Amino acid sequence: MEKEILRNGDEVLVFSSYNTYDSLVDSDYIEGVVESSINSEDMSYHGSPWYVRIYTVIGADGKTYKATKKGLIGDYLMTKDEYSKYLKDRIAVNNSKISELKNTNLKIKQKIKSL
Repeated sequence: MEKEILRNGDEVLVFSSYNTYDSLVDSDYIEGVVESSINSEDMSYHGSPWYVRIYTVIGADGKTYKATKKGLIGDYLMTKDEYSKYLKDRIAVNNSKISELKNTNLKIKQKIKSL
C-alpha cells in the first residue's frame, strides 16, 4: 500500500498514454481532482497481501479517469510535486549522460592527437 493516500479534492495529473515510467517525460497529461478512492482487491500471487489505491479523478476535460500511483490499474497518476521531482531527476540523469559522453569525446580527441 502506498505511503501517502491522496484525499478527495487533491489536484493531480493523469497520464493516459504512457508506455513506461521513463516515457512520462514525453507524455501528455490532463489535470484533475481526486473525487474518491478505494483499495484494489488483493493483487498478490503468493505471500503477503498486496493492494493498490485506485483513484477516481475528474479531469479538467470533464471526463472521469481511474488511475493509480504506479499505473498498475488504469492510468498513471502523480501530484504536481511528484511530477516536478520526476522531471528534475530526469534532468540529473541526462546531465550525467552528457558528462559521460564529454569524457568519452575527450579520450577520442586524445587518440586523434596521438596519430
